[in-house]
Amino acid sequence: MSVSTSSITTNAPEAGGYAFAQSITGIKLNTLYSLVHHHRIPHVRVSGRMVLFQREALTRWMSERAVEVAAP
Repeated sequence: MSVSTSSITTNAPEAGGYAFAQSITGIKLNTLYSLVHHHRIPHVRVSGRMVLFQREALTRWMSERAVEVAAP
């Protein structure tokens, strides 16, 4: 019996707060606060203190900053 991966739905959230961003990026909480403050990480400010991060934006942001390993 084969299962198509397109028919499988995941319950993973597409957006979340600082804990969500921390789980996606592995970046420490204090560093995330600083990156948001300096507008260096993609985020959505919902209200004065409430910040949300989108999974797709975070993964794109990380891949844009990937450093290629030089051949020895």
